[in-house]
Amino acid sequence: MAPEKQLFPRKLPSQERSKDTVEAILTAAAHIFAELGYAACTTNKIAVRAGVSIGSLYQYFPNKDAIIVSLTEQMFQEGLKMTEAIVKDTEKSQAPFRQKLRRFIEGMVALHMKNPKLHKILTDHAPNLHVLSDTAWHYEKEFSKMFTAMVEKEPELRVTNLSLSATFVMLLTDAICHWVIQLSLQFPEENKDPENLKQRQAFLNQIIDELEDVLFRYLIK
Repeated sequence: MAPEKQLFPRKLPSQERSKDTVEAILTAAAHIFAELGYAACTTNKIAVRAGVSIGSLYQYFPNKDAIIVSLTEQMFQEGLKMTEAIVKDTEKSQAPFRQKLRRFIEGMVALHMKNPKLHKILTDHAPNLHVLSDTAWHYEKEFSKMFTAMVEKEPELRVTNLSLSATFVMLLTDAICHWVIQLSLQFPEENKDPENLKQRQAFLNQIIDELEDVLFRYLIK
């Protein structure tokens, strides 16, 4: 594992062209990590896929672990944006709380399943990259605030410590989503048989049903 001092980007892009270069590098890295796995992914392969020189890549990232850090930070930001969008929608909605809760769960599952191979690589390696601890803490705090805003006006709340309950909901939902990812990776991607896909979707819906029931019973009297 690279030393901690080498896990930050060497410099941040300031101009549009440099921002495009960094985005191309991160997009290429996401594809290659998902295709080849962590061990087989190299900075040379990432540079080739991104269409940049290895020197250009090293201007921004000293190694592939620094790229993992940036991809993981992107993943956290996507999670916060998704949660914020759901909270805003639920504030306008007159739907029952259970329906709002299901939308939240479905959004979390969709986020995790957007690129399950990459998500697994990031979550497998990110815990070893200590520079991400502040990012993870910020994510947990922001998630807690947004989820609290979604549930605090419900008249039949059973829980009293909303901050702690939000953390519990986040950890449980995240654990279930990671289990779903693990299951999905056991099935060959090329198996696109309609009946197989139908069965997998039905099973995923059952998991969402169960998680919705667990969280609803936990949160509401």
